[in-house]
Amino acid sequence: MGFFPTDILTSITVGTYLASHGDPLWYATGFVLLTLLFLAVPSLSLVMIGDRAETLLPTVRTWMNTHSWIVSEIVILIFVVITINNIVG
Repeated sequence: MGFFPTDILTSITVGTYLASHGDPLWYATGFVLLTLLFLAVPSLSLVMIGDRAETLLPTVRTWMNTHSWIVSEIVILIFVVITINNIVG
């Protein structure tokens, strides 16, 4: 799941940003942990809520497929906030 082209480009962007600003690698810890958390959510939900997750996860997947534009807009807003923060700060 972590090998989609957009994920690879995002990882390269984070690495390039850190390298261009001379920041140490550990500055990417938050990004790495958050990415791993997102990838682990389905497995963690199976462990935590068991059989109920087997009915919940398909429902969540269906919602995500039908409302993917909302998720995309949220991601775009996050990048806009980050960009504005870098320009102002």
